[in-house]
Amino acid sequence: MTEKIWAGGEQITPFTLVDKRAEWVARSIKRLKQHITQDQQFDILSRVALVRPVEDTNKFKEIYEDTGDVNAILELQNQELAAGPTGGFIDPPKFKGDIFHLSKVAYNQKAYDEATTHAETRKAYCFCTLIREAKDPQVDPIFCYRAAGWARQFWEPILGREFKSCTITHSILKGINSVPGIMF
Repeated sequence: MTEKIWAGGEQITPFTLVDKRAEWVARSIKRLKQHITQDQQFDILSRVALVRPVEDTNKFKEIYEDTGDVNAILELQNQELAAGPTGGFIDPPKFKGDIFHLSKVAYNQKAYDEATTHAETRKAYCFCTLIREAKDPQVDPIFCYRAAGWARQFWEPILGREFKSCTITHSILKGINSVPGIMF
């Protein structure tokens, strides 16, 4: 099965043009979805996210251990993010019961606020170079599970819980210009 899903991947190199890489990713994700469940898709794709620095998570884990308050972490995290080009959370995270609703921060908040087209919004919002730089990425929104992996690497050690599922409620890849969100 791996060979079927990966078909053509051996020809992708760091020098492969972005649109060609996006096309291959789209085809491989389509094949992946034919063979595994949604929860398995989340588990696989969220584990291939960029690696988050442990020291970032540890600082917030100490706050949670001291306060037991997720909102204290969210407030401090938003303050720190607001000081940089991401500008903080656009849609404030919410933690209710066993559901965690998170949005990403924009890659470039100022450009996101000024965007007037879907392409401008995508380029300003997505951290993923592949999606940000492709002319018209036709990649399935489950690719955004990679972004959920960044959040997963942060929250699982803090809360001491493994996230087993995730729902992408909004995504630039769905053609929706509203704030992308994920629910764990």
